[in-house]
Amino acid sequence: MAAALAGTGVLLGSRPLIDRALDEGRLTRLSPVEIESARGHFVAYAEVGRLSPAAQDLLTWLITVADKKPHGSQMMRG
Repeated sequence: MAAALAGTGVLLGSRPLIDRALDEGRLTRLSPVEIESARGHFVAYAEVGRLSPAAQDLLTWLITVADKKPHGSQMMRG
């Protein structure tokens, strides 16, 4: 979370742990993709500019993995 807040990384976070930073505008959602799970993780980042190529690759990979979810799990797109 520290790296995302500093604008040097991305975060796959749990809503109870990052909602305050999102509400305060310290983090910005990277994508409308939200994966429902018992732990409710989604991708967020500090809005300080464009993503690095490595961060964009990570986002693309995460979305690809989420789209291949096992039967019975749910994913929400906002």
